[in-house]
Amino acid sequence: MRKAFLLISMAAVFIAGCGGSSSNSSTPPGPTFPAGEVVFEIVHASQDAPPVNLSVGGNVVASGADFGDAAFVTTEDGEVTIVVEGIIPGGNTDVITATDTFADGQRVTVFAANDVANIGPIVLVDDQPEVAATDVRLRVVHAASNVTPIADMVDIYVTAPADPISSAAPITLMFGDFTPDAVTVPAGDYRIRITPAASSTVVYDSGTVALAGGSDLVVAAIANVGPGESPVELIALTGSASLRLLDSETPADVRVAHLAADVGPVDVLIDDVLSPVQGAAFGAITGYLPLAAGPTNFKVTVAGNASAVAIETLDEVALEAGETYTVAAVGLAGDGSLTYDVAVDNPRRIATESRVRIFHSSPAAGDVDIYVVGTGDPIDGLTPDFAAVPFGAETGYVPLAPGGYDVHVTEAGDQTMPVLPVVAVTLDAGGIYTAIAVDAAGGGEPVGLVLADDFL
Repeated sequence: MRKAFLLISMAAVFIAGCGGSSSNSSTPPGPTFPAGEVVFEIVHASQDAPPVNLSVGGNVVASGADFGDAAFVTTEDGEVTIVVEGIIPGGNTDVITATDTFADGQRVTVFAANDVANIGPIVLVDDQPEVAATDVRLRVVHAASNVTPIADMVDIYVTAPADPISSAAPITLMFGDFTPDAVTVPAGDYRIRITPAASSTVVYDSGTVALAGGSDLVVAAIANVGPGESPVELIALTGSASLRLLDSETPADVRVAHLAADVGPVDVLIDDVLSPVQGAAFGAITGYLPLAAGPTNFKVTVAGNASAVAIETLDEVALEAGETYTVAAVGLAGDGSLTYDVAVDNPRRIATESRVRIFHSSPAAGDVDIYVVGTGDPIDGLTPDFAAVPFGAETGYVPLAPGGYDVHVTEAGDQTMPVLPVVAVTLDAGGIYTAIAVDAAGGGEPVGLVLADDFL
């Protein structure tokens, strides 16, 4: 089992230089570690865990590290304690505490892995031998838990870019396993593919990746929590930096929102081709569409009339592979304010919290204050959670403990002037909730709400 995920992580190695979205890259050599010091690299690899604070030897080395982030620190040798503190609404809690003794020149890699209910450390301790300029040295880890369809066991194939997977013997690994010894391979171009164990169905394909000579890398598979069909992505650690490699076919996910109150039903053209978004009425929000990464042009036309352009972008929207977006038509045609708003979404669900995001897309409302309080609680004398929010702005994702809340939206600076009736919500753990303030149909007051994600 340990062998299959070895390749997964190997793929991450190849990416060290690709920035996480390119399938063609060259990995830089890792750093040299001085004797008398221990280098730690700590990775948040729990796909449904909250952001964390990381400390090594009593010193905080990262605050608010999110899934896929890595922290690096060098300490003196001897006994060292590592603490991973989950950031949880209502009070943080330590989820991992590990103490051990480390020797001169060691490199210690820690993955906080598994789902949040079973989170625990995967720890590798390695010395730092010199690596020949013609070779790459790898330690490989399977740190992706509960990912369908591969479950815990996978086969990994490392081949020349054009060769079939049958040209190489698979490496099989289980979750939590890593190669007991480093693997040394010649520098060059490779292709990494992953299948469920004993299957020929490829669920991850790196495309062509360049493995640079002189590198000493720890590579791992972690869960893919973004767009695309592959259940995993790869991460490579150099001792001082981390780089991620997506499946070569990973798209961007894009949904379209019609929030222009005085515009009738519309069609959406993507790069001048009619998209599945047709006849969308005011207030409609589509599901996510997978689109190829790169510069992309969106046009909104009168439904059924592709020549009647309601909105045309002056600049193309640059879509990145692995990112998730909401592209919204906002403003009013009548006053010339009709335009696009592009927001980056985050589809990762966190088991310990609910996340709420509020968009201000109502020209009639003016600047507003937003209060989020317990059910039935007054706002008298409270400072707004978000003050003087202008048209076109958003709150970002607000982490809240699951439960009941009232959301108050008032005119900026005046608690006695509600812009909307009080909105009572019940939020579940792991939920993502989006509310958008919009004008009434046709424009102007009364201001209303368009709801999305788990509000529906």
